[in-house]
Amino acid sequence: MGRGSSPLSGCHDLNVYHPRGHATANPHDWKKKIADKFKKLCQEFNPEIILHHPHTTDTPNIWKLVWRTVEKELPNVRHFASGIKYYNSNGVRGDLTKVLEKTKKAMLRISTLIDRIQFRIIILRLYEK
Repeated sequence: MGRGSSPLSGCHDLNVYHPRGHATANPHDWKKKIADKFKKLCQEFNPEIILHHPHTTDTPNIWKLVWRTVEKELPNVRHFASGIKYYNSNGVRGDLTKVLEKTKKAMLRISTLIDRIQFRIIILRLYEK
């Protein structure tokens, strides 16, 4: 993989790429200004890899639209992954295999590493209860 910047985004950071949020944002609001600045910085950095750390993810559809928008607006991104906590207090809504598949776009060695990390997180969460 090439050299360069790889942003690590927190849970809601990627929502700056959500089309609905962009369409309804007040142009004078601080959220809109922060979102625009975030997107501008991402374009300047032109990353190949983006890592995302959401609080929880229990369905493959939660981040789907946002990741598709990232791919359109940042075409240089070749790899992305969400390090998820597969959990929902009301019960998970999606199959873990599908969730893992839809929250990454990566070469095999990155996918394997992320899957192993996620597996460890899942195992740790099982023992926490």
